Amino acid sequence: MPPGVINVVPGYGETAGAALAAHPDVDKVAFTGSHITGQSIIRASAGNLKRVSLELGGKSPDIVFADADIDAAVPGAAMAVFANSGQICSAGTRLFVEQRIYDEFVGKVADFGKGLRVGNGPRSETQIGPLVSEQQLARRDRLFSTSGARRVPVLWPAASVDRRRIGQGLFRSAHRVRQCQ
Repeated sequence: MPPGVINVVPGYGETAGAALAAHPDVDKVAFTGSHITGQSIIRASAGNLKRVSLELGGKSPDIVFADADIDAAVPGAAMAVFANSGQICSAGTRLFVEQRIYDEFVGKVADFGKGLRVGNGPRSETQIGPLVSEQQLARRDRLFSTSGARRVPVLWPAASVDRRRIGQGLFRSAHRVRQCQ
């Protein structure tokens, strides 16, 4: 790739990011992050009509209908949320399942999730790696503790993590709750 085609500029959005989005010599900006920052980039780049690619956070649903191949859909639905430990903008954090197959499908997703291997990210056998920060770990734990307080049924509880096997890190096993039918 020729020099200058891709440039990574570290810094804060309100300084480095804003300058790049507004600068007339920058032809394209690609951003992954919050919708608030995405809106700022659009506003800043409007004066020079540069190309902009945005991957903004959100709640990406997987939808499964009764005519789906259930056994083929289960791994896709489960890994849509568990890939990258759920730390990806397109994580399938919501699962909508047609009522007729709901119990069967959700049961199979729970069984799949119970079998996922937590471990060190670079290891080939790892299916769920560590969380990125203490803040993310606390947020995740808070979400699941408040689901219990709201009496949201847990499809399977978090299993303990064997630190002797995987080492130190911000690990949690997979578990999922059933919010509504």
